[in-house]
Amino acid sequence: FDDLTLQSYTYTSPVRRVSVNSIDTRTSHDEVTLMQKAIEESLRDQGPPRREYGSQILSAPERISQAIDASLIDTQAPYTPDRLAEAITESIVDQQERKEKDEEELEREIAQAIELSKQQERKEKDEEELEREIAQAKSIVDQQERKEKDEEELEREIAQAKSIVDQQERKEKDEEELEREIAQAIELSKQEHEREKREQLRLEQEEAFKLSLFKDRQKQREKEQQELEQDQREELEETNEAIKLSLQFEKCLSLGDEPKPSESTVNITIRLADGSRVSRNFYRTQQLQTVKDFIETQAIDNPDAAPDSFVIVSDFPRVEYTDLESTIDQLGFKKRVLLSVHTL
Repeated sequence: FDDLTLQSYTYTSPVRRVSVNSIDTRTSHDEVTLMQKAIEESLRDQGPPRREYGSQILSAPERISQAIDASLIDTQAPYTPDRLAEAITESIVDQQERKEKDEEELEREIAQAIELSKQQERKEKDEEELEREIAQAKSIVDQQERKEKDEEELEREIAQAKSIVDQQERKEKDEEELEREIAQAIELSKQEHEREKREQLRLEQEEAFKLSLFKDRQKQREKEQQELEQDQREELEETNEAIKLSLQFEKCLSLGDEPKPSESTVNITIRLADGSRVSRNFYRTQQLQTVKDFIETQAIDNPDAAPDSFVIVSDFPRVEYTDLESTIDQLGFKKRVLLSVHTL
């Protein structure tokens, strides 16, 4: 093929696109081999059908390979691409036919899938409609049952109302009869009450007279008793006062004369219960009881000066002196001491 050239032939497959451009008389064996591999690679996955070629059954790639090998046996022989082009054309036609069949089969499967989907949708819609109808039927049945129950309840309520009306009528009749009996009983009771009232009034008058007489006598006895008790209290108070006064005089006499100031004496100033103050000298050997007796003698002229119950205390520091048998020296009193009377 000196002047024969295969110009721009393109093969299209679902996998890839292979272009063979400008195969002329100067195409080398390596280039033809590369072209053969590209075509075989593009057709490998499709599995093209096998056709008869001569006495053998060959596939499209085998026919392409055989055509290329035959053309290259004699490098001096002219190379014509007729056989190669024929094999390529047949392979492309087979691929196109197979693609169309696959597309038709795919369209049929898609149509079947769509039809199945529509059938499934119709079935689901029919089932939903059936479920709605069943739900409506159940609702109607429930409403009917509730209606029947309501009617039965209404009948029971009507029967109860009739029973209540009958009971009320019987009750009213019984009440009327009872009212008549009560009226009769009240009339008899009034008569009896009037009689009892008159008798009770007579008894009350007698009881009031007796009670008044008893109260007058009781008041007289109470008055006499109070006068007696008053006389006894006055007599007892006078006796106690006389005894107290006698004791105070005895304590006053037992104190003796006030000692003169010396090393053996202590001057004690006493703040009495009424706030007044008195002062006296005491021997250090005298007991605290002597000081208390002196305080009690102050009540002869001033009863508020010394209460019946008191304790002797010092203010700074505050100390209560309760041991009346202790001597003044034992208590640690200095030359001058200020004491107070604290009422118990």
